Amino acid sequence: MATSKRRRNPAETDEESEHEDVTPPPRRHSTSKRARTNSDDNNADEQDWRALEDASTQRAAIAIKKKMSEVVENVPADHGIILAVICENFMCHKFLEIKFGPFINFVIGHNGSGKSAILTAITLALGGKAASTNRGNAMKSFIKEGEEQARITIKLKNGGEGFKRDQYDDVIIVERNFSREGSSGYKLKSKQGKIISSKRDELDEICDWFGLQVDNPMNVLTQDLARAFLSTSTNQDKYKFFARGVQLEQLDQDYSLIKNGIDSTEAILETKVGDITELKATMDQWAEKQRQLESHDTLRDRIQTMSHQMAWAQVREAELHLGVLRERLQTSQSKVTRAEEEREQASSQFENANHVHEELIKQVRIEEEKLTPLEEAKDAAKAQMDHIKKELQTLIGSERETRSNVLGATKKITETEQEIMDEENRLEGVNGGSNIQLMEDQRSAENDVIRIKADMESHDQKNKDDNTKLQEAKQEFDQAIKLVQAKKAEIASKQTALKQISAAEGDFIKVFGAKLRPLLDAIQSERSFRVKPVGPVGMYVTLREPKWWSIIERILGNNLLTFVVTCYEDSEILKRLMKSINCQYPLSITQVKPLNLVEPDPRFKTIYRILEISDENVKRQLVIGNSIEQVILVEDLEDANRIMERRTQNDHINSCYALNLNRQGWGLKVGGNNGASGVTPVNAFTSQARMRTDVGAQTKFIEQDIQRLKNELADLEQSAHDKKRVSDGLNSDIQNYNRRKRDFELKLHRAEDKIEECKSRLEEAAQDGKLGALQEKLKVFKERERMATASFEELVVKKDEFSAEGDKLYAQLKSTEQDLALAQQQVEDLKAMLYKSDRKRSQCLANKNHWYEQLEKYQQETARLEDQIATQQATVDNYTGMASRICERVEIPNDETCDALERKLAALHEELKRAEASLGGTAEYIHAKSAEAAQTYIDARDQRNEFQRLLGTQTRVYMERIRRWKEFQRYISARARAQFNWMMSERAFKGRLRLEHTRKPPELILEVQPGQEETGNRGPKTLSGGEKSFSTICLLLSLWEAMGSPIRCLDEFDVFMDAVNRTISVNMMIKAAERSIGKQFILITPQAMNSTAASNQVKIIRMADPERNNNNQTRIA
Repeated sequence: MATSKRRRNPAETDEESEHEDVTPPPRRHSTSKRARTNSDDNNADEQDWRALEDASTQRAAIAIKKKMSEVVENVPADHGIILAVICENFMCHKFLEIKFGPFINFVIGHNGSGKSAILTAITLALGGKAASTNRGNAMKSFIKEGEEQARITIKLKNGGEGFKRDQYDDVIIVERNFSREGSSGYKLKSKQGKIISSKRDELDEICDWFGLQVDNPMNVLTQDLARAFLSTSTNQDKYKFFARGVQLEQLDQDYSLIKNGIDSTEAILETKVGDITELKATMDQWAEKQRQLESHDTLRDRIQTMSHQMAWAQVREAELHLGVLRERLQTSQSKVTRAEEEREQASSQFENANHVHEELIKQVRIEEEKLTPLEEAKDAAKAQMDHIKKELQTLIGSERETRSNVLGATKKITETEQEIMDEENRLEGVNGGSNIQLMEDQRSAENDVIRIKADMESHDQKNKDDNTKLQEAKQEFDQAIKLVQAKKAEIASKQTALKQISAAEGDFIKVFGAKLRPLLDAIQSERSFRVKPVGPVGMYVTLREPKWWSIIERILGNNLLTFVVTCYEDSEILKRLMKSINCQYPLSITQVKPLNLVEPDPRFKTIYRILEISDENVKRQLVIGNSIEQVILVEDLEDANRIMERRTQNDHINSCYALNLNRQGWGLKVGGNNGASGVTPVNAFTSQARMRTDVGAQTKFIEQDIQRLKNELADLEQSAHDKKRVSDGLNSDIQNYNRRKRDFELKLHRAEDKIEECKSRLEEAAQDGKLGALQEKLKVFKERERMATASFEELVVKKDEFSAEGDKLYAQLKSTEQDLALAQQQVEDLKAMLYKSDRKRSQCLANKNHWYEQLEKYQQETARLEDQIATQQATVDNYTGMASRICERVEIPNDETCDALERKLAALHEELKRAEASLGGTAEYIHAKSAEAAQTYIDARDQRNEFQRLLGTQTRVYMERIRRWKEFQRYISARARAQFNWMMSERAFKGRLRLEHTRKPPELILEVQPGQEETGNRGPKTLSGGEKSFSTICLLLSLWEAMGSPIRCLDEFDVFMDAVNRTISVNMMIKAAERSIGKQFILITPQAMNSTAASNQVKIIRMADPERNNNNQTRIA
């Protein structure tokens, strides 16, 4: 770390400031402020000072001789020395980089080569002011002509205990940039070039750490200051250089500020003496008034007693009001309790009504969905009927027309046959009997053709019928196969149910799903229920008669899965548990109150009477939700119809169900809402039973059902087999059709050939050919008759088919219309029930909302009263606390109120006020002012005494600092004198360095005696130029050694020396530098330094010669 610190004056500017005279402050004594004025005392002090000075000089001379006699190797400093200076566009340099050695550096070069710019760059880069260089008043004046900005870079060694080595490493790069616009800034970089900071404060810390004082003229002696110091400076100027260099001037300024502060404090403390006297008089006045108050104590006692009663009277009134509020709160809380009960009951009624309403909506939706296929079937049947009617009308017209064609052809055939007979009779008379035989043969052949064609048509028709029957047989077979598969699936479902019954025989909970057990465990673990929920309902229901199991399962529906709770809060807790387990079961809120059952006559079997219900809440849920006490069960359908037709309102029968004896597990709902005798089927329940029942009976019931289904399956399989056999027979007949058709065609060709042969022979016999023409004509008419007859028969068959199809469709349409009417009636009945349930639900909802609103109203009223009670209680507590702080509770007359006590207390206060008016204030005011005056006096007195003590301490510290300042002044002066004497002796000179600190102004007097002869001491002005320069160099080196600065810079130190003195001075400076361990010297000279050789201690840096342009101006590249 640095060995010395540099103090910066905050008032520094870039302009030079004049040095004040450096004089030692006068001695002060801690007990007196007067200075010595006696001349004898002054002489005695000066003699003492001289004696001490001489003794110090002798000790310093001995120490210097001892130091000079020791041989110590000079080693470079670990930190704080300049490694290199780089100038860019600075003064006369475009770019210049100078690398310095750690010890002595001589910078040489011709005039104009820019040597002095190096010291200027060092000063400015390390934070010096522009004016301190004597080369310019602003930074922009240092920019090379023709350039807009410049840069100065200095590399400082940062080894050992350097500055922030973890950030900068072992080299600190200080870079200062400035431009002609006036901008200027610093960049502080690490060895690697990374910018660490750009603040001037950081640079000041670095200079303080290394002890670099670039503004100190003794550290960096510029060219102008060097000339003045070496040649033209006066004794006063030399002393100023000395005082600033060793920082005596800065210490003197600091101690002067301390002295002014002490003097100001003493003056202020003197003024406080009178103020404290006045404060004591004020304290005595108020103490006298306080003593006069004692005569009013009786009146104050009465006021105090009444004030106590007043305080507790307020407490009593507040407590009475609190009691009224609490009574109102009890009334409001009872209303809340009643409203909660009504709300729970209304919520339960609404939940039940809503459940019934939703179930009816589902049933209406299901029944309405059943209407769609029925309506579609009706529309399809009606469309087919219309199509059949239209086709029948067309066939009837075609039939009439065809019958007319048949009759016309028959008539023509009769006429033609008569003509043929006439022609044959004629020919018979002509050719004898040969033609007759030919005609008979032809007629026989024609009859064979007619018979064969008829057989072929019959055969074709049969083939068509077989194809039609085959398609129908295939469809019937496919339908039979589907019925077989459906029956097998039904048997498999029953068998699965049977297995589930067997599996669940030991654990009924499995019927309700895998997540029921975790839910029941969670319900048992939950402690926040008011009443534990009950469920599912089916677990608490046992069926006595298993034959009604399927129908009752359908009637009760999802109610068997319901959980029953008794309040809305419990339902919310249960919903939360279900959500956490990820399961969903219906919920129902039921009010805990006795059931009032209205049942039918005991002769009727009801659902309620064949069930065993082990929980009252479950029983209440089934009664409210399904009216099980008014649902009767009748096995015979006819008996059920009679009962429902004759029922009245007083019978208390809600609905009736009968067994479907034709279908196992199916049921029939008998009657409607208006006493109608309609019957609605109830589908069998195919899942596992959700009620407890006799497992054996249930198993037997399912096994019987399975056996019945197997019997039906056998019948269906036999039917399918029969249909398959029919289909196979028809398929065989169709395959034989082509063979028989070929036989018919062969016989037909033979008969037709026979006819042709007979015709040919007859035509040969008949010369005119009339008989042949008649026969051809007959043939045409017969063909027409045959075709017309065939068309007529076909039309008759089609008409019969369409008529049969129409009858079938009509019967189907009537059946569909009946089914549709029944389904529509069922929908209407359900809608009527839905309308009633909707009204009931709306009423329940309105009632529920009403009690929710009432409850909220009562709760708000209760909360408001609770807030008022809390506020009033706080008021009571506050009044009680304030009254307790005043006094213990006191008795208050019953006839006294706060207002009466307040009036009496006001009268007493008025009386006391009149009594206190004579003293100028109330008792509290007087006591307060007396205490305030006493405290003010004590504080002021103690404060002055404390400041007096601190002033004494500060004065002693100041005198100690003055003593040490004088010792420092004496020691550094003695060191400089001894060093100067030794330096002068190097050339066999004698000299004396006098530091007259007490003179006005102080002086540094230099007396020199050249050579060995006793010629007497002479002043600098009487010396030759070389002697004067040598002695001044000795003085400068002496002051440098006294200062201990790490870097010492001097510009043109040998400007007034001859060659001999220069050589001596240079050698002396080199020796002095070698003895200055760890110090760096930068010396600038225009001389060639031929007599000095470079070494490990000395580095000679030669500047490039300047170049001249055409105008004989210097230019440096």
